[in-house]
This record gives sequence, structure tokens and C-alpha cells, in this order.
Amino acid sequence: MKSVHNALITWVICLLMIIVSGSSLAQTSGTSTEYPSSRTVLWEKVKICVPDSAISHPGKVSACKNTLLAFRVSGPLLRINVKPGDRVKKGQVLMQIDPQDFRDQIAVLDAQLAGAKSRLATAKLDLQRARTLFDQKVIPQADFDHTVNGSQIAGAMVSQVEAQLTIAKHHLAYTSLKSPYDGIIIDTTVENHEMVSAGEPVVKLHDISVLEITAGVPENELIRHSLAAGAKAMIRFPALGDQAFSATLKEWKTAADPATKTFEVTFVLKAPETGQILPGMTAELIWPDSHGSESVITVPTKSIIMDKNGDSMVWIYHPDTHRASRRKITTNGFLGANQTIVSQG
Repeated sequence: MKSVHNALITWVICLLMIIVSGSSLAQTSGTSTEYPSSRTVLWEKVKICVPDSAISHPGKVSACKNTLLAFRVSGPLLRINVKPGDRVKKGQVLMQIDPQDFRDQIAVLDAQLAGAKSRLATAKLDLQRARTLFDQKVIPQADFDHTVNGSQIAGAMVSQVEAQLTIAKHHLAYTSLKSPYDGIIIDTTVENHEMVSAGEPVVKLHDISVLEITAGVPENELIRHSLAAGAKAMIRFPALGDQAFSATLKEWKTAADPATKTFEVTFVLKAPETGQILPGMTAELIWPDSHGSESVITVPTKSIIMDKNGDSMVWIYHPDTHRASRRKITTNGFLGANQTIVSQG
């Protein structure tokens, strides 16, 4: 970088590609003197700049929680309690499936459980009598073992029916679709009295008390930031004018987007109390440079040409010889709309 600084600072760089046909160039008041065999060109001195340590990036707003809700059981809808835009609380019933069939199943299992418990009680009495007779050597070992086995089977049947009854009660509870958190209804996808299936999304819910801002950051700028959870940045929303809000880094992707060649970062912040910011709105991420501000050498972007090998080249004017020559350079991103950063050359 130091060699670039020393060499390029005393030179000027051509903005248009020069066609030289064995002639020399003479500098006069910032432009070259026109000769019959030369072409007028513009030139500009190489710049040493301190880049803005907080470059902004366009971002998109999304909710911190976004959920598609579905019933865990099937049945006909009995009631829809919400509509799009409604604010709901955690545990609030959003929709209700007709619970009658599930209550009937519980009633059947209650009766089966009562019968199983009665058989278990009888089996226990039989086991007591058989043990007395076996101790008196009145019945053989086989008869006693058979009685013990019958008692164990009766106990297992009670446990089985109790488990089925627990499942049936769970299914009854699942006929009420409840909100898993405080949020806002985005949409409902079914009409009342329709038959819904288990796992079929019926309600869209999100929480916008905390917002996520997602932006794509170019590689040459990403390396200038600390990728650590909790890193600070500022968010500006065009809908709210020039107000800026503090945000913290939540997550980032370590693979570039194949289309934009940028790396996705996500910041979170509490929803502003002034104005209404909704998912899908635009935002501006202002991310301070964690490495500090360092001077860089820049050249006009339109002065860079490509050679046949795809290398970046610029024309350099030498005041001592009044001639220009091509120089290969290595670039390291852009500074503003018209300047390119030179890292080597």
C-alpha cells in the first residue's frame, strides 16, 4: 500500500483511454496540448481518501416471529374468533373445531377404564385366595402361576385404557387452536364450518414488537466489520424520515448470495414507538466500521479498462517524460458512486 501511495500520488490518471501513435503529450492548464497525431484527453490526480466509516446498505423489514398455525386434529370448524389485523394474546383461542366426537370418545374410554379396574380388583382377590391355597399345598404350582398372570394382565389393561384416555383428552384440547405468543393475525385461510385436516395451515400470525432488518453486504465491506452477536448498528426507515434507531447483530450467513455476491446479515431492534413499521417495508442499515478509518487511494471508476487477460489497467501520465503508459492495478471495492479503491499497482 505504501508503494502505491508513493508512486501514484505524483502521477495523474487518464479518464479516457489514450491512443498514442509515437507522439508525446504536453500538459497545459490541466489538459494535454493537441497535436495533429494526438487526441485531447482529460486527466485527474490520484486521490487519497478516508472512507466513510458508516456506509449504508438497503435492507428489508421482517417480523421477529412469523408462524403458520394448524390444528393437530381433524374436524369441522365450529367457530372462528379472529380476523386479519386483530391483536391476540398468548393462549387466546383463535379457532375451534367441534369437540363433540372427542368428548364421546372420552366417555367410551371412561367406561372401559371402569370395567378394567373392576376386573383388576377381581383378579387381585383371586390372587389372594390362590396364594393361601398354594401355601396350604391345596393347588398346584401351575394353577397359582395362572392366577398371578391373570392379575398382571388385568393391571396392564388398566394402564392401557388410562393411556388411551390421556391421548383422547389431549385430542379434545387440540380442538382449540390457541395463539403461541402475543401477536397480530396476518390472515386466515379457511371459512367457518369447513372441514379442516390436521396439519393444514389455517392462521398466519406474527409478532412485530421486535423487528428484524436483513441487508446484503459486499465482501470488501464485510471484512471491515466485526461479525459478533450484539455488534451495534443504526437503522433508518424512509417512512420515518431521518430518525435513526439502534440495532444489534443477530445472525449472518457465511456464504454469498449467488446472484448479488453479497453476504446477508440480520439486525434486530425494538419496534419504534413513533410511526408504524411493518414487515416488507424498506430500511437503511448504517454499520460503523469496526476497524477504524484508514486512508485509501482511489481512481475514477470509468478510467479503469480491462486487458485481454481480464486484468484491471489504468493509463498513468509521467510528467518528466510527458508520456503515458498502462499500469496493472488490483482493486478493493468502491468508494461512492464514481471512485474505485486501489490496493496494489
